[in-house]
Amino acid sequence: MNSCKFNYFSRRRPQLLLALLVFCGLGFPASAFAQIGLLPKGVGIFNYTTRGYYSQTDQYGDAMKSRTGLGHNFDSYFTGKNMLEGLNGPDLKLLAETLQRYDETSASGSVLLLDTINLGTLRGDVTADVRAEIFSMAYGIAPWLTAFVAVPRVTLTTRTKLRFERDSGGRADAIRAALGDFAYQDLQDGLQRAANMGVADVQQNFASLNYDPVDHWTTQAMGDLRVGAQTASGAAGPEETGAAGFYRGLVVLPTGRQDDPDAFTDIPTSLGYRGINFNTQQVYKHASRIYAGGSLEYQYNLDAKVRRRIPIGDERAIDPERTRDVKINPGDDVEVAFMAGYAGDMINASLRVADKRHYNDKYSGSLEGNYIQVGQESDMRLGYVQAGIGFTTTNLFQRGKFVYPMMIDIGYNHPLYGIHATDERFYSVAITGFFGSPGKSEPASGTASTPKSVSNRTTTAHPQKR
Repeated sequence: MNSCKFNYFSRRRPQLLLALLVFCGLGFPASAFAQIGLLPKGVGIFNYTTRGYYSQTDQYGDAMKSRTGLGHNFDSYFTGKNMLEGLNGPDLKLLAETLQRYDETSASGSVLLLDTINLGTLRGDVTADVRAEIFSMAYGIAPWLTAFVAVPRVTLTTRTKLRFERDSGGRADAIRAALGDFAYQDLQDGLQRAANMGVADVQQNFASLNYDPVDHWTTQAMGDLRVGAQTASGAAGPEETGAAGFYRGLVVLPTGRQDDPDAFTDIPTSLGYRGINFNTQQVYKHASRIYAGGSLEYQYNLDAKVRRRIPIGDERAIDPERTRDVKINPGDDVEVAFMAGYAGDMINASLRVADKRHYNDKYSGSLEGNYIQVGQESDMRLGYVQAGIGFTTTNLFQRGKFVYPMMIDIGYNHPLYGIHATDERFYSVAITGFFGSPGKSEPASGTASTPKSVSNRTTTAHPQKR
């Protein structure tokens, strides 16, 4: 059956792990510049965060909290009805049409072969492993304004195992044997090829359409660059009661690895388009150092050109000749979060609960085709909780009891519910250090104490935890 090609893949290309916080603007990065508030003029921080994701094997489906395997888009059912509709490729559609003609000429009341045949089910087991490193830096360019820049480096691996589960009740070889000489030659040949079909034939068809092998894929690439600034209003010292507001704006630049239309199981490290992100966070802190608050984040995503294979209809594998640069009108992103915590002299703890959404992406281009299918399942919703604990030497440094101000934070992220989102369980470790010397200006509202020289072992900005 070397000449036989079966198009077996799902109606939509499996977009793996698109909801990862590493790649999305929302909540990125949960590191030092999001915790500090405002830095004194002339003082900066550098931050290194590493995130280790648990192996991904499943994801949220079309309904809230429903789960399905990452490889569910590979599932294909080789029934007579699906074959007749062309969902399993042109050769099996031809076989189904031949069975249908045979049924029409057979004796009335007999069992219809088209209803009987069931070759089995193709399934794919996919595992994805992700590790992210986030490099960020912030600097106080004015008493009331802190600028920052951040970029991730991501290591990604996906492994896919295809298996074909044959159906014993509707096997093609059994039908062929039962028909014997009553079946005409093209029907016999079609049943013979179908009876011998296996994963190797599926992979051969995959290669014939210029898709990369699906069994193993890995890469290490940078993610999208984020550049922005933050300001604040209100003030409260370490042991005072008061409220503060933090306001952040940033731009997302698509500097990472974009989606490859010739790979089924690759994971892009770039959104593929630019975004403008706004965040406001309101926090109330008690004199006991306990704080609580909420945040609202919105990201407006700009139209861009991306490369995609455009299906004609509902075909499950797409001809490489239909690869085009098309326009994407990406949906916007919104996130609402509530947080509470304790900012102690040396130890801090935090808890954050959030709900984020990405609205549906829309595609268009000059080539006629089914653009709705290209953006299918691009809408996403994910609820998650983040818990963290940290250690800081900034207060010890201010009192001359530690040689250098720094912060170490350990966190854990756990999903609560989702739609078209992955199981984002990961742990993170963040290390933050300070550099520079402040100017003579007094700090604006939003800085927690009067900073002087980091190099002279005096006051630094008091960290405002999320």
